[in-house]
Amino acid sequence: MSAPAPDSLPLPGPPGLLGALLVGAFFLHALPLSIALGGAFWTVLAARRAEPAYRDLERRMARWLPWWTAAAVATGGGALVFLEALYGPPFFRASVVGAVPWVAAPAIALVGYAAYYLGDAIPARGARLALAMVALVAFAATAAAFSSQSALMLRPEELPALYRVGRSGWHLASGAAYWARALHVVLGAVALGGLWVSWLGGRAIARGDDVGGRAIVSLGARGFALVALLGGVAGAWFLSALPIPVARPILGGAPLPAAALAASALATLAAAALAWSAPRRRDPLRAVRGAAALAALVLLLMAFLRQVVRGEALRGAFDASAQRSVPEWGAAALLAAVLLAGALAVAWMARAAIRGRPR
Repeated sequence: MSAPAPDSLPLPGPPGLLGALLVGAFFLHALPLSIALGGAFWTVLAARRAEPAYRDLERRMARWLPWWTAAAVATGGGALVFLEALYGPPFFRASVVGAVPWVAAPAIALVGYAAYYLGDAIPARGARLALAMVALVAFAATAAAFSSQSALMLRPEELPALYRVGRSGWHLASGAAYWARALHVVLGAVALGGLWVSWLGGRAIARGDDVGGRAIVSLGARGFALVALLGGVAGAWFLSALPIPVARPILGGAPLPAAALAASALATLAAAALAWSAPRRRDPLRAVRGAAALAALVLLLMAFLRQVVRGEALRGAFDASAQRSVPEWGAAALLAAVLLAGALAVAWMARAAIRGRPR
């Protein structure tokens, strides 16, 4: 299978700008996506407990998870558009090789979304537990398919052999780097879901349930701390599994990626320490907000490092920065105006949703 030639149409903007937009769009997508995936784990955990505080937690999570999932879907389109625009040839080539898992991923995600939606409507607790487990499996499978697509895209030299072995499209990435990457993604999602749980516990304290709320804060905040540290170990495993030329810029070969890696490690440790102390504080929400801000910083740095790894892995096969561009600033201004209007509309709807739903 020969590699498709780059599109004859020029890029609508400078490659550097599109790359920055890709990092930002992926960051905005990864935040709700992580809570949608990780929230399923914590919902299952809460549904298996009989204490009133955990019953209330499970009910509140069931009501909000469809909203988080909708936010993940809505923000995912932008990340995918910028990825296709900047890395079209290697992206579509990998899509042909791993066609079935890639095409099936949206349908599997819809199964998880439907499970969340039904879980909010069904009063039977046992049925909600079963639906939460369905959502957990569905979103984990979706994450595996997306991680496989990303991994296949970064191994262009292997795609012709995979295509000749079987043209059915049942190809998933394998190897230590893929499993480390997938584990890192899932653990990161579970960790961020834990922070959301701790915030819900803080809200319970504000409503007057100090004992139950602190138990929930302890579950979520300390769960976040432990899982975040495990996610850091998985991230180190992923870096060690990368080819040395690909990992070199992050491990000190380039100042900015190396600084981003160091900052993400320090921010992870600080967030874990802050979250661990939250249950002992008079106002746990302050510590939870601080840990959430640090976790968001880590996620943004990971989005940037993801871009660095992609560029290094494709070096010699595809150079996104060398593509011809003819900036269309009028269209860009229109896009910015539409995005601003959409952001204001979403903010208004989110405010109305928060006022209309139990916190």
